[in-house]
Amino acid sequence: MSSRGGPARIPLLLDERREALRQAGYRLAGNQRRTWREQLLLRLAIGAASRRLVVSYPRVDLVQGRARVPSLYALDVLRGAEGRLPDLDELGRRAEAGGAAVVGWPAPEEPEDAVDESEFDLALLRPYLGAGAPVAQRRGRARFLLESNEHLKRALEARGRRWRRPWFPVDGLVDASPEALEALVAQRIGARSYSPTALQHYAACPYRFFLQAVLRLYPRDELVQLEQLDPMTRGSIFHEIQFRLFGALKEADLLPVTADNLEAVFERLDEVLDSSERDYREQLAPPIERVWKAEFEGLRADLRGWLRQVADEGGQWMPIHAELSFGLRRSGDRDPHSCPEPAEVLDIARLRGSIDLVEEDADGRLRVTDHKTGRAVHAGGGLVIGGGKVLQPVLYSLAAERVLEREVVSGRLFYCTQRGDYSTVSVPLDERSRGAARRLLLKVDEALESGFLPAAPAKDACRYCDYRRVCGPYEELRVKRKDRTRLEELNALRSER
Repeated sequence: MSSRGGPARIPLLLDERREALRQAGYRLAGNQRRTWREQLLLRLAIGAASRRLVVSYPRVDLVQGRARVPSLYALDVLRGAEGRLPDLDELGRRAEAGGAAVVGWPAPEEPEDAVDESEFDLALLRPYLGAGAPVAQRRGRARFLLESNEHLKRALEARGRRWRRPWFPVDGLVDASPEALEALVAQRIGARSYSPTALQHYAACPYRFFLQAVLRLYPRDELVQLEQLDPMTRGSIFHEIQFRLFGALKEADLLPVTADNLEAVFERLDEVLDSSERDYREQLAPPIERVWKAEFEGLRADLRGWLRQVADEGGQWMPIHAELSFGLRRSGDRDPHSCPEPAEVLDIARLRGSIDLVEEDADGRLRVTDHKTGRAVHAGGGLVIGGGKVLQPVLYSLAAERVLEREVVSGRLFYCTQRGDYSTVSVPLDERSRGAARRLLLKVDEALESGFLPAAPAKDACRYCDYRRVCGPYEELRVKRKDRTRLEELNALRSER
């Protein structure tokens, strides 16, 4: 019998309202009746025991790593058995002495104290897992697990292989079968289009790239009440406002933005921002008015700061295209010059995506910009592809050359918020950057051709990975035990500036 603690549940209807509805024919139990029913269930559970009664509760939430409070019924059980009512501290001490389960090893010290088969197996094996136990005593002790269930056997053997030095098919997509290789032909980068963001996953972890970009697996969307704009939603709104503002400024002949017309630009920004706020209010239905207003005032401050940075350039770059897309369906929120066909770059890959901004200087040369709303994480001079994790500047530049058939001199990341300190990272489109892009694209294509896309994460790549629940939490530790020779080219790619 398990006694679970948790936050108090407050009914949506008070008892007097429930009583009125009950008299009208609706069967709604009040607090007193619910309490009586819970007590009855407790009596029935205790009365069902014939020889021994074991009462347990989870003292630690293993998912969140936080302590849990027991139900007060646990105290009632002790009072009924011993004739006195202990306090919660005493209950905790007695449970700790009786169970001795810890986070990461949810089992008692003695197998006789186990309450189920899983605890018994763990308690039985625990003495043989430490370094102090002789090898002769440890050998074969867990063999009964392989013989008890064929599914458990397969799972344990797969887990064991993942910690051994050679690479096995359980380590991701490794040594693919002929059928898998045949299916991958249609996934090569010359056969279908990829976005620069999808290609960035390869350097972070080839298996993540396989799951996200090839198999197109995504976490299930869960509906939650919006109390505060999450970073992704905020970034999406920010980019939408930038696109609307570009259209408004172009219509009002206020481009480029300079110090002379900055106040007029701010007026247009306020109009666009207020209109967007009304539109998103209908979509997102904010529950707390004050929080919602604060979010949009924060957007206003960031957008004003971004425009001041643009004005400081003195108008030497004229915006000519916003949300220039390629390989995507046409829509009203993209530039009219967008191309529905993927952009073929370097005679290797087909790309799809949308460029936030394309600008032109007095000599007719072009510059592409990808706006970022998060914290600046790519700093310093000399950056080209950032170890395969910063591809937008180069790949968007190559795509813009193809779509517009004009010379592009550079691509850049513009961290256009206070959080990003309004910093920029510029990458010239020259032989060095073209060569780096070519090597990356060829490496990804080679991995798809050979069917070798293992779970081999870069440092800290698992921390915020959507597929952590697929691989587990130990991939960075596990991959250090693997044969490193098969990762030499991947590690060389990650070392490129």
